[in-house]
Amino acid sequence: MARRPKNQADGTPPAVQADLLAAAVGCEINTLMSQPIPAGLYLVATPIGHLGDITLRALALIATAETVYCEDTRTSQKLLGRYGITRALKTYHEHNAARLRPEILEKITAGQSVALISDAGTPAISDPGFKLARAVIEAGGDVMPVPGPVAAVAALTISGIATDRFLFAGFLNAKSSVRRKEIEQLAAIPASLLFYEAPHRLQATLADLAACLGNRPAVVARELTKKYEECRRGQLKDLIEWAGQVQVRGEITIVVAPPLTDAKIDVSDDMIADRLRYAWLSAPPSKAAKKVAEELGVSKARVYAIGLELKRYEQ
Repeated sequence: MARRPKNQADGTPPAVQADLLAAAVGCEINTLMSQPIPAGLYLVATPIGHLGDITLRALALIATAETVYCEDTRTSQKLLGRYGITRALKTYHEHNAARLRPEILEKITAGQSVALISDAGTPAISDPGFKLARAVIEAGGDVMPVPGPVAAVAALTISGIATDRFLFAGFLNAKSSVRRKEIEQLAAIPASLLFYEAPHRLQATLADLAACLGNRPAVVARELTKKYEECRRGQLKDLIEWAGQVQVRGEITIVVAPPLTDAKIDVSDDMIADRLRYAWLSAPPSKAAKKVAEELGVSKARVYAIGLELKRYEQ
């Protein structure tokens, strides 16, 4: 029996599948571009790295909106060029935002469709786009999302840390004393914490997080969807040591696990199991059990027994 080629799960040759996919995508793009665009501000998410992460609706909006504002025309033209979109772009960034907002409001009030894109990710997230969105709303205009990538959410989903409740805190203050006060305000929040950080401040910020939050499980995710993507997992103190030994570059998201809920009084089996699942991502079972036992203040024997049960149940 002939072996089936890779990526041919259903027996359809890859070249044929590519043609079918291209035809379907082309049909959808034609449909989207033939529809009228109501007046308003469209916040269009763009890839945080891999240009293939753009959505079809985003491409159609960028191609057909009456005016497109971007953070940097050089960066945005690379994206447009990848998909054969040729059009003029205007800049909107933190240095000209206050001056340009009245101009954009005037266009929308006059019945125009305006698209706003950032260099990467979703406009208005750690971005001056939120002030524009607020101004349009206050003026009685419409603001519509064209959803897509957000680095913080992407990092959370691959972190192995609880995703059911999280708080995005953006960039912390560059000054350590102020940064620690900001972190202390977040310490008791029963949710995973997400931060953006610059490479040259990473180790100092991790140290402040450990000092204010305790030695919680955490993840440093950098250059997501790009060539040198990396996701480093461990306790905060482990990550501090790692950050001091390497030259970290690129765009960084930090994810920190929620606080324990009064672990000294009552540590449930479910809590131990949740911590074990995370610890197994970066350590063999015996070391993971020891680490979880020390973190929660329970016996290693209890943790090990729960681990054995988990392995049997989840196999």
